[in-house]
Amino acid sequence: MPTPLPTPSPTPTSGGLLSGATRWVQVLSTSGDDRVWGVGADRAGEAFLLWFDGAAGALRLGRASASTTTLLGSFNAAKLQSAELDVGPDEALYLGATGQETPYPYVIDLGGGPQGVSQIARFGLDGRFASVVDRCGLDCERHVLAVSARGDVVVAMSGAFQLETDLIRADGARLPLFANSLGAITGPLADMGCWAAAFGPDGNPVCGGITANGAAVMPGLVGQATFAGHPAVAKLDLAGRVLWRQALGVTGLVTGLGTSALGTVVAAGAFTGKARFGTDDLDRSGGAFAGFLATIEANGAPRWARQLDDPALELAVDPAGRAAVCTEAAHWPGGTPAGASATLRYYDLAGALHWTRPLPPRLGGLAIRAGDVLMGGTWLGSFDFGAGLATSSGDDAYLLDVAP
Repeated sequence: MPTPLPTPSPTPTSGGLLSGATRWVQVLSTSGDDRVWGVGADRAGEAFLLWFDGAAGALRLGRASASTTTLLGSFNAAKLQSAELDVGPDEALYLGATGQETPYPYVIDLGGGPQGVSQIARFGLDGRFASVVDRCGLDCERHVLAVSARGDVVVAMSGAFQLETDLIRADGARLPLFANSLGAITGPLADMGCWAAAFGPDGNPVCGGITANGAAVMPGLVGQATFAGHPAVAKLDLAGRVLWRQALGVTGLVTGLGTSALGTVVAAGAFTGKARFGTDDLDRSGGAFAGFLATIEANGAPRWARQLDDPALELAVDPAGRAAVCTEAAHWPGGTPAGASATLRYYDLAGALHWTRPLPPRLGGLAIRAGDVLMGGTWLGSFDFGAGLATSSGDDAYLLDVAP
């Protein structure tokens, strides 16, 4: 079970802001290789964690605090390929799990019985299984991209011959937003795709993709392909009609989206090239990918952009529009070798950077709860999380709570 480390007190900066100090950290260490797959927080500020217990070969769901993690559920997952946790504003937990395909398909039962190699299930905040949201059979993966306050869900599916993103509404209707089947591209987002998503305060979905010459560009495999299109963001209504589109003039992709209570869209991603967005210039002319953080007004007008040293892999946005973004270069074309550190940055809605702090690479999830930033990941070796040096001789996982 997670082991709490000593917790120092946060230190105010000269401006009265907390300096991104550690409130508490838990280390999830077993005799096997462990990994965090997702973190999140509900509206009451309760923290949730999904991790793989390598010694038991099990996927664990828990509620975390400074002193302990309460186990809410455990699932046999010895041949786990990927997993995810989304804490929805509808006060439900969304778990996704995909089993390995070889040497034979491995089905992970999240509570509704065998549902295929990849499935998404809805749980109560107490960890009780509620329903299966989506599933697929062989050679595919399902992922939750976003959940609305009324229970609408944007899901993505990838398979050998098809990519697809759908809006599954709370009333049960399923609306295809984008599909690429054997090269035939359809849907209202056929010009950009949808690889990241969020819901605005009005309940309408926002999608992020890649566009070039009026057509969607497939993102390829991170670290194995470049991205020959422009990062793009679009807002739709619940009928699937596009309300507005906005693209950055650089080459790259959107990796994360969030919205403020005012409807401002915050986008994060990776890019090369040079272009102006809103009031600011982005410029990474040659060399490795850089990251970006950009905001778009509720009406689709560009607002500002911030350039980050490395590509953005994780993004969390709270109702006030404050953004926590994690960057890491190790897995990107031209990036630093695996083992380099990641960085956590915290911005306000005006684009002011409040603080940065290093993290181990191999990020596993990011959320904001009552202002605090929750970060989960996996590390090997020695690292000071802010509560003294911690050492791992195998893959161990951590959950970190950082003051805003």
